[in-house]
Amino acid sequence: MKFIISAGGTGGHIMPALSISQELIKRGHQVLYIGNKDSMEEKIITKNKIDFEAINVQKLYRKFTLKHIFFPFKLFNSINKVKKIFKKYQPDAYIGCGGFVSGPSGFVARGKKVPYFLQEQNSYPGLTTRALEADANTIFIGQGDAKKYLKNSNIIYSGNPLNKTLVNSERIADMTDYQFDREKKTLFIIGGSQGSQFLNYMMKNTLDRLLEHYNIIWQLGVKNLDEFQDDHKEKKGLFMFGFSYDIDALYNIADIAICRAGAITIAELEAKKIPALLIPLPSAAENHQYKNALEQTSKNIAITLEQNNLDYNTLIAELDKLSSNYDYYKQNFEQCVHTSAVDTIVSSILEKLHKDK
Repeated sequence: MKFIISAGGTGGHIMPALSISQELIKRGHQVLYIGNKDSMEEKIITKNKIDFEAINVQKLYRKFTLKHIFFPFKLFNSINKVKKIFKKYQPDAYIGCGGFVSGPSGFVARGKKVPYFLQEQNSYPGLTTRALEADANTIFIGQGDAKKYLKNSNIIYSGNPLNKTLVNSERIADMTDYQFDREKKTLFIIGGSQGSQFLNYMMKNTLDRLLEHYNIIWQLGVKNLDEFQDDHKEKKGLFMFGFSYDIDALYNIADIAICRAGAITIAELEAKKIPALLIPLPSAAENHQYKNALEQTSKNIAITLEQNNLDYNTLIAELDKLSSNYDYYKQNFEQCVHTSAVDTIVSSILEKLHKDK
């Protein structure tokens, strides 16, 4: 069968879409990916040799900006281009994995009565998912709380698709050169490939105190590495990096994490059973990271800290709480739905389409 898939804006939308695309292709189906031109999704999807069609759609900013003037024109032009793509490609189904980029394809699929499926990563569904949910064949949710905000009766709690190499990897990072102490827990500070300025400066000012009790893996982000590395690179028990393709080997030696509350980071932590201090990004759309974090806290596998109320002493106190009760948090991890999410999603879609034919 032939599928059109769309998602974009952030890796949290793109990576699940990539996993679903690869699984469909692996099973012998065709995939065409629609995303913004000169975007993160174009780079990632074309690098993985998946057919890509570019559109030019703009996000709907939540604060007033003159860019709003261009929004309706770009949306109209994008929908018209997507209509032509659908007419030429004749897909059997459309799969939307969120982000404003997926809106035009979803609207066209609905208008043309093409069966469509949605995959929502966050505990609070995004604007595109909410706009398209009514006529969606099935909505696959990555976090269980999302169901509370959706009216569609065809919802499957699938978890969020993860990279299978990361999930199955048993590789262990060798930290001999960084003099990690085997008697200490290893703390993984995850700022993401772009880095988190807040986390970086918070860690910079508490680093020496933390190194007394932990080995530290610190993901600074590519742009921030030089700024911080020179001041700390000689310290024992500390490994700093910007971006690594060996993230699986780093996860496999981590005991505790400090990070934002993006859906895919959370799913990876669940897959690896790593308790975490979650500091949601306050500017995340509709405060969805805060809702993601609260769901993890309700499972007793993480602690949520709000950035606006956070200081160094509070951070260390909460980290001590997590570390002192490590076995309690660790035992609360259940069987992880994310590890089988891509198989659940693809199998359900194919079964549904075959049944309806």
